[in-house]
Amino acid sequence: MIGYYGGSFDPIHNGHVEIARYIAAFPAVDSVCFVPTGTHPLGKPVSLPRHRLEMIRLAIRGIPGLTVSDIDVSSGVPSYTIELLRRLKETVKGKFFFIAGMDNLNQLFEWREWQQLLSFPVVFTSRAGIKPDRCAIKRISDIIGKEIPRVEQLVAEVSEPVILTVPDVNISSSQIRKMILKGESPSDMIHLDVLDYIERHDLYRKG
Repeated sequence: MIGYYGGSFDPIHNGHVEIARYIAAFPAVDSVCFVPTGTHPLGKPVSLPRHRLEMIRLAIRGIPGLTVSDIDVSSGVPSYTIELLRRLKETVKGKFFFIAGMDNLNQLFEWREWQQLLSFPVVFTSRAGIKPDRCAIKRISDIIGKEIPRVEQLVAEVSEPVILTVPDVNISSSQIRKMILKGESPSDMIHLDVLDYIERHDLYRKG
């Protein structure tokens, strides 16, 4: 079973890597693949795909069970999660699940075809400082016909949306971008090779 970890990863940080390693260590999981988004559907500015892909490669280099895919950034169209999941269903051989953060659960109703998205195995991960919205839980539970399960680990194939408790790592990409913009170094939050890449390509230094 492969976990596909979606997000902008702008930039990827130690929290992303820690969560991916944690999930990849479950016996039922073969690997975790980072899938950076391409063009943001709501027009949110993100760094060029080639930068984000390379930063992910640098951050996970040498870590067993972690990979990266350009399946979303190579599509050339605005990225909607439901369309990515449909492409994965068509192309992935075997079982897979999609990994999204708790902030995504709380904002799920802003997503295209969010009801259909819940027909896929989506693992919403816990996040420090963000609690699941009660209204969101109620609406999701109504769609799937029961309260969304909350689990401590993935012990078998994921067939429905679940909330997975993962280690708390209080880091965000937006926090890192703000620090770099102010001339501060987030060296304890991201891989040093990623930080070097950011400096060499002058990323996040313009507001």
